[in-house]
Amino acid sequence: MTPMSDDPRRLLMVAFHYPPDNTSTGVLRTLKFTQYLEEFGWMCDVLSVPETLYSSTDPASLEKIPDAVRVHRAWANDIKKISSIRGLYPAFLGVPDRYWLWIWPALRQAKRLLRGDHPFKAVFSTYPVPSALLIGLLLKKRHGLPWIADFRDPWVEDSMAGWEKLVGARIERAVLEQADRVVCNTPRMREWFMQRYPQVDADKLVTIPNGYDARELAEVIPAPLKKFQIFYGGVIDGENRNPRPLLAGVRHAIDQGWIDASQLHITFLGAGAYGVGAAFTQDVERLRLQDYIELCEQRIPYAQALQRAAGADVILVLSEALGDDEAAEKERQWSRLQVPVKVYEGLGMQRQILALVSDGAAKDILTETRSGVAVPPTDVEGIARALRRLYERWQAGSSAEAADQAQLEKYSRKSLAGRLAATLDELV
Repeated sequence: MTPMSDDPRRLLMVAFHYPPDNTSTGVLRTLKFTQYLEEFGWMCDVLSVPETLYSSTDPASLEKIPDAVRVHRAWANDIKKISSIRGLYPAFLGVPDRYWLWIWPALRQAKRLLRGDHPFKAVFSTYPVPSALLIGLLLKKRHGLPWIADFRDPWVEDSMAGWEKLVGARIERAVLEQADRVVCNTPRMREWFMQRYPQVDADKLVTIPNGYDARELAEVIPAPLKKFQIFYGGVIDGENRNPRPLLAGVRHAIDQGWIDASQLHITFLGAGAYGVGAAFTQDVERLRLQDYIELCEQRIPYAQALQRAAGADVILVLSEALGDDEAAEKERQWSRLQVPVKVYEGLGMQRQILALVSDGAAKDILTETRSGVAVPPTDVEGIARALRRLYERWQAGSSAEAADQAQLEKYSRKSLAGRLAATLDELV
């Protein structure tokens, strides 16, 4: 789509996560849309929550909000905080999410905006959280505005039960049936929704993935090391983001003489409590890797994380549950629909990506763009051999294969904003 700026139309974006929120990488999706949509003829107002609801903030991210974007924060509260006794509260109060008290103040705020100088042409609401979808649904019903429901993640899981699943399924179905467009952030998620809701017109389900911001990455000054650096940014845990297979693969590669341990540096940035817990520490010590690992428990500002990632030779992706039980398999089915944001960052930086996944949307993108390798987390030998190839490229002075530039461009934030603008243009 060709960028345009004459006679811009105004879009109301309903988003729980928006700067200065630093609790979710999902904040980037909405922020980047608001940064680039103006180039395609759409101005944005953002309806969000008070900054006090964010458990972690990055004040510097406020500077990235374009001057033309008007941000409105309707009153909201966390039902867990106001109703819990000794940290416990009735589960049904957290359905559809802990922030549902936001819904009615947000609707009142939107009504005031519509009565003023805000002639919105459409509404875009993004999940998580479910309350944002309900706000979009009710705005469509009350004011007749075209509505796009955006799914950054799938919602109603098979593992849900009781009141949560009953209410969630009813809302999800209403959203799919009544939204004018449903945006899925991977093709696999779109296919999943089509199978789940065959009564919904497939033409109104569109795919707009996450991506990378070429303009932002161009300003990043890498912080490289003189060693072969494997970088992981984000929380690790004992389930879906368990680094144990990577550590085992590294140990095997060292023992085989494929990697010189003195040239190795592994960084876990923003690892969370698991990173300083006994399980991870014991794994590291058992595999004799403590001299090669740098670990930071706390989240750091996004710009700093990008700088560290840009200096790495390999971006590590962990997103698949371990284990042979039914619960682990359900988690794997879920994760196959999603692509961690660090994959897109790796694409934009043109760094090699090592994804410990057996199948799914993340593997699809790596294959499509020729930007890395996917190895099942159960295949320690395969992980070690992948590390050997990546290490040999680093030794040769070329840590990356020739990526498919045309495919990479599809994932630029500007290109993706153009796709959203084209979808909006169809509705007005």
